[in-house]
Amino acid sequence: PKAGQAPLLSSAKRALIAERTLQACDTLDGLRDGEVTHPMVCHFPLQSLRCTAADGPDCLTDTELRVATQVLGGPRNARGQALWAGPLPGAENEWAPGFADDGGYGRFIGHAVLGQDSPPFDWRSLNFDADHARVLQTLGPLTAAPNPDLSAFTARGGKLIQFQGWQDAIVTPQGTLNYVNARALLQAWHSVP
Repeated sequence: PKAGQAPLLSSAKRALIAERTLQACDTLDGLRDGEVTHPMVCHFPLQSLRCTAADGPDCLTDTELRVATQVLGGPRNARGQALWAGPLPGAENEWAPGFADDGGYGRFIGHAVLGQDSPPFDWRSLNFDADHARVLQTLGPLTAAPNPDLSAFTARGGKLIQFQGWQDAIVTPQGTLNYVNARALLQAWHSVP
């Protein structure tokens, strides 16, 4: 949507997706407890919510379905390559369509990455082909841990406890899992004689 307009996927529609995802995936861990404990194996078919002529408000229009599918798929460049993972199923109530529109995030990206103070950066102008590498180059040293080699840290007796919530829709869990897995692969590679 344009700045100041309502999100294409309302809070009621996000709640509908969350409710149906919970119904489909709650018991994947063997327990009905009101939580999607295994979102990585939750495969709720969003298409099942597609509105037909007889449906009421508990369905998704083609536009809402497209938006929900794109959010879950994460941002992609013009070639269709994923730039990072989208949120996991079960986190739909945490999707924050106003996150970038509250002024703070736009000002931060505009100032820290693009070197502009005004007008505030509008995420709608972001070009994933041209701007993604620039954002990574600028923010990576501040916000990322690209090297999984913690050998110097552990050699000094360091221990790391890492936590990631499954429902984080901004810093998605797959990045944390990829980092942990990269560390494990690196450790295994170093232990090969």
